[in-house]
Amino acid sequence: MQPNERYFPVVGMRCAACAEKVEQAVAHAVGVESAAVLYTERILHVRYRPTETSPEALAKVVEGVGFELILADTEYELAEQHRKALLEDAKRMRRNLIGAWVATLLMMLLMLLPFPHLVHQLGMALAAASVYFFFAADYHRAALRQIVHGVFSMDTLVSLSTTVSFVSGVLALFGGWGIFTDAHIYFDATVMIPAFVLLGKWLEQRATQRTGDAVAALVESRPRWALQMRDGVATEVPVETLKVGDRIRVRAGEAIPVDGVLLKGTTSVDEQLISGEPLPVEKVVGSSVFAGTLNCEGAFTMEATSVGRDTILGTIIETVRHTQTDKPPIRRIADRIAAIFVPVVMGLSLLTLLLWLLLGDPLDAWRWGMRCAISVLVIACPCALGLATPTALTVMVGETARRHILIRKAASMEVLPRVTHVFLDKTGTITSGHPEVVEETWADGVSPEGLMPLFVAMEQQSTHPLAAAIVVHAALPEDLVLPSLDSVETFVGKGVEAYSEGVCYRIGNAGFVGATPHPEAEGSEVFFSREGQVVARLLVADRVTEESREAVADLRKRGIEVVLLTGDNHGAAQTAAQAAGIEEWHAALLPHEKLEIVAKARAKGAVVAMVGDGINDSEALGEADVSLAFASGSDIAVSVADITLAQNDLRLLPQAIEIAKRSLRTIHANFFWALLYNFIAIPLAAGALYSAWGILLSPTISGAAMAFSSLSVVTNSLLLKRRLRREK
Repeated sequence: MQPNERYFPVVGMRCAACAEKVEQAVAHAVGVESAAVLYTERILHVRYRPTETSPEALAKVVEGVGFELILADTEYELAEQHRKALLEDAKRMRRNLIGAWVATLLMMLLMLLPFPHLVHQLGMALAAASVYFFFAADYHRAALRQIVHGVFSMDTLVSLSTTVSFVSGVLALFGGWGIFTDAHIYFDATVMIPAFVLLGKWLEQRATQRTGDAVAALVESRPRWALQMRDGVATEVPVETLKVGDRIRVRAGEAIPVDGVLLKGTTSVDEQLISGEPLPVEKVVGSSVFAGTLNCEGAFTMEATSVGRDTILGTIIETVRHTQTDKPPIRRIADRIAAIFVPVVMGLSLLTLLLWLLLGDPLDAWRWGMRCAISVLVIACPCALGLATPTALTVMVGETARRHILIRKAASMEVLPRVTHVFLDKTGTITSGHPEVVEETWADGVSPEGLMPLFVAMEQQSTHPLAAAIVVHAALPEDLVLPSLDSVETFVGKGVEAYSEGVCYRIGNAGFVGATPHPEAEGSEVFFSREGQVVARLLVADRVTEESREAVADLRKRGIEVVLLTGDNHGAAQTAAQAAGIEEWHAALLPHEKLEIVAKARAKGAVVAMVGDGINDSEALGEADVSLAFASGSDIAVSVADITLAQNDLRLLPQAIEIAKRSLRTIHANFFWALLYNFIAIPLAAGALYSAWGILLSPTISGAAMAFSSLSVVTNSLLLKRRLRREK
């Protein structure tokens, strides 16, 4: 039995360390083949064997490490429950944030205004107690629940630091046994640490939601309800209940619920979501329609051919989600650091206290040592490290999806900026993929008007790809009655022979017709003969698109070598290469020869990208460092490719390279600043500069620094999003 692949929302994760623990727990569960958590979306992507485990069993595994997995019967119910959970979490966080800051303002007033000593002390104690027992309670509950299961996260640091501060403040309030003095030092930390942390997490939550809005837009474009036709009556049903073969009524202005074919009616459809083209597309009986696109005009009846995840939109959403949870090498490094970060910080905090007790002034060592130990707990930030990669990766995946670039393997985006050679297939890659007649020559004394209708009648009997191009080129009136043919015989790989009124006619290649071929013909030659006499020659070629010329010029401007690989003849290859601006080309290649050329380039140290769309390109695609295929290409080419280009536009390749380059630069910057922050902040909080310059950070300042370090990483990723959209 094939494994199931599902996405489940997770409730209760507050930092990257939480996500790492959920991921590890599920990954090691029985029956699970792979698991990955996208922290920015709070989603678990799991691949499991249904004969060995179930969603309910996975929920217990997640609950076992202190978190909650949302389960539902349908994807829409799952999304709705996830939305409600996020709204409830946001509402609770906003309430706690307001309460903590009201207590902070009260604490500031008590410290600044000349209240009586008793009022001052009791007021600070009440403010600290309200924050500790109410507004910061979520951190304590989460930390206790996680510690029981061996999980250490940001919740642990916040809870531990505020607990130590509050207990120390209470002891100082009642005398402190000569050790704990100055209750306000501890009470202000108890109040202000959660206030700054909550402010940072609230801003971070709002920002991370914006990094994934492109994916959310895709999900929201799917309608929830559809009008299913039953015995001629339209009944409104949930979209997830539709099956292949169902008949559906779509009214003007409604989004199309599934992929299908139009059975009755005519309309125009806005397909910009799928194709990127801004103009509506006319649809008649027999036309294909796609889920998520908008019916602009008339009502019509359609038959479902693909539903749910099997629709084109469903495939796009699944691809994007898979890429978001996929882990490129740089993200794995960050996650490993984040996973051990909290226990290391707790050890450093204890070491700070011990060093102050051993080396500090005996009279103040405990007071200052405790203060510095709390500062170390608070200032260390695993979230900045954990967010460094996924926030930028989420922006990158969303922005590439908006440009109809679907990344199937996130690691490929680390390779793209280093590409030195791009190998291109010809047909359908740099050309339109639709052959057309570019040259027409008739023998002297032969009238095209008399013979063309007969040749069109013969080509309509042919299944050869060039036959359709010739029929289109002839452009005969629709009401013209074509000549009748007495007999028609197709010779595979050669041409068609037919008799009309006792006369033999042939259409095909030079050998079949008895013509002399042109060795350097810039395309495929098709000859017509009558009773063995050649009467016409057509040259059919697949033109190089203007988009391909622009893409090649862009790639060469970046210093990338562009090479054309084709199985077509030398004349056609040379013409296409020259038209596209490509200097190096290889013609008449078999699939294994394309593979050998790519492998040889890699052996010489080149970083290779291969773009192809046919079965004959699949071996070369598999050999390349990064492979790209057009969605319109063969199934095997698309399945092998790391990146799918949803539009037949080669300009998407340099766009993908530029997005990957900018995204990788942002990830490196996020990672660098997160590490630098912790490298500087932890020693500073421990009091390393106190003896030399008297610099000592209070726990309150440490809490503010920790909160805004995470926010700075998310903000940098959002700036990437703004830059990419501005330059589109």
